[in-house]
Amino acid sequence: MTCSTNEDYQGARELRGLLVDTRLAELCVVEPSAVVAALDRAVIGLRVPFPALNRLPAAEIWLRNTTWH
Repeated sequence: MTCSTNEDYQGARELRGLLVDTRLAELCVVEPSAVVAALDRAVIGLRVPFPALNRLPAAEIWLRNTTWH
C-alpha cells in the first residue's frame, strides 16, 4: 500500500482543470467522469488510486507536446 501526502490531495484539486480539454479522453484512454469522481473523493479526503491519478498529468502533458494529432 502507498501513502498519500498532502501534495496528492492538493494535486487532485489542480487536476480537475486539466480535464477540461483532455487528449486522453479524446483517445478513450480515460473516462473523464470517472476521473472527476475520484478527484472529488480525494478533495474531501477519501482514499483514491493516487498512483494512477499521479500518472495522469504526465501522460496528458506528453500527448499535448507531441506533434501527432
